[in-house]
Amino acid sequence: MEQNFNETLSRYEQSLHKISLDEYFEANDLLDIIDYYIKNERYTDADQCLGFALAQYPDNEEVWITKAYRLKSEGRWNEARAIIDNLSDQECADARLFRIEEYIADGSWDRAFFLVERIMNDESLPNRIEMIVDIAEILIDYGLYTEANYFLKDIPDGHPEKPHALELMAECHFQNHDYDKAVEVSNKLIDLDPYNQRSWEQMANIRQMQGNFQEMRECADYALAINPKSDLAMRQRIIGLLCGEDLNDEIFSEAKKYNKQHREDLYVAMPLAQSLLDLEQPGDALPILKNALKLTPFDSPDRTVLLLMLGWTFCLIGDDDNAKQCALAISSFDASNLQQLKHTLEHINNFQKPGYGVELLDRVHDLMPANSELFNLTVSFLAENKIYEEAFLLWHRCITQPEYITITATPGIARAVYEFVKDKEIFSYYFYLALHTHPDETLDYFRDVADCSNVEELIKALNDKIKKWKNK
Repeated sequence: MEQNFNETLSRYEQSLHKISLDEYFEANDLLDIIDYYIKNERYTDADQCLGFALAQYPDNEEVWITKAYRLKSEGRWNEARAIIDNLSDQECADARLFRIEEYIADGSWDRAFFLVERIMNDESLPNRIEMIVDIAEILIDYGLYTEANYFLKDIPDGHPEKPHALELMAECHFQNHDYDKAVEVSNKLIDLDPYNQRSWEQMANIRQMQGNFQEMRECADYALAINPKSDLAMRQRIIGLLCGEDLNDEIFSEAKKYNKQHREDLYVAMPLAQSLLDLEQPGDALPILKNALKLTPFDSPDRTVLLLMLGWTFCLIGDDDNAKQCALAISSFDASNLQQLKHTLEHINNFQKPGYGVELLDRVHDLMPANSELFNLTVSFLAENKIYEEAFLLWHRCITQPEYITITATPGIARAVYEFVKDKEIFSYYFYLALHTHPDETLDYFRDVADCSNVEELIKALNDKIKKWKNK
């Protein structure tokens, strides 16, 4: 059958070189060609073929249904619905599924599920099981995984759609982060057909999310035994190897070979670069990261991670200027991702480059001038690393906006007030608040000012040091 399709496709594409499409094609053949183009994301070719199909078969409702679904995929719902409303059989599966999806798309859940329940309860309906599976796929497309799983669980054993239903159920559990349940369902699918490549690849994805990289690699190996040309299974195998505990030259050799052949595959490039950095091989990681960064869209969240890794790499090879630029680029790219900012600051601290941190935080404060979480992150970083004089402007922002200061930040604020404000009342307020809530941390922050072993000694020493201060 595949050979016949390939021959038909070849004959169709050769006919395109003519001024008009004079050759005769069966409607089903043209629909198969359109489906092939859509699956391969060749939408312009699909629409051209659809135009030919409509010209040759203007009364064929299957062709018009395909046209309606193409319009829907482009967001042209009104035009698509006009075609569906014109079908001779308004109770056909395609018309009913279209209306269900339209209600889901615009948030009319009650109307959508009313139509679904009608299908679920009508056991005399031809192809009812197939329609339930189609409905589940629609629900999955819109992120309604629990609802999809609810409808799929009653697909009877032995039905031809059961394997597909199990695959979709495993996907639902996977997306809901219930990985144990996803494994259970995937095992049922594998028991039904141990030679299903897709089942093993799905199981490999689940094992990856569980952090079970050995079984991830084993599942990928099973998939490769079934289809040695599977790019997905090969990627999964490489990731499983790189994230395992026993890295060696053979694994790196295999991973580098894959990376060279699939330079656009960030899923492998990132763990490969990370493994090389962990083993202090920044020279090998650098070209991988630079290529990955070049291929990553500007609005991708991966770009932040890649910039962080690249900055780390530049630090390791001693390229301070480029390392600093990576840190600043991270702040401009996604200033709101404070967890990533904290991670970046930790790396900066590890490399003993506090100046990078000051510039980075200064940039982010310009982008987010009123953010309490950012203020507290700034206080923590500066105080823990005892950065004062070179961060005067940052401290000034924090000290002069007390509405953003939380209890956890008071030890650092107390130390900054000691350095810059020289006001007994303000200092006493933050100092005693910090001592009351975080005595050990406060003692540590002031240890270089007064080398004391306990809080009482610290209070006495600081009282002596601030005697000359005047209240403003």
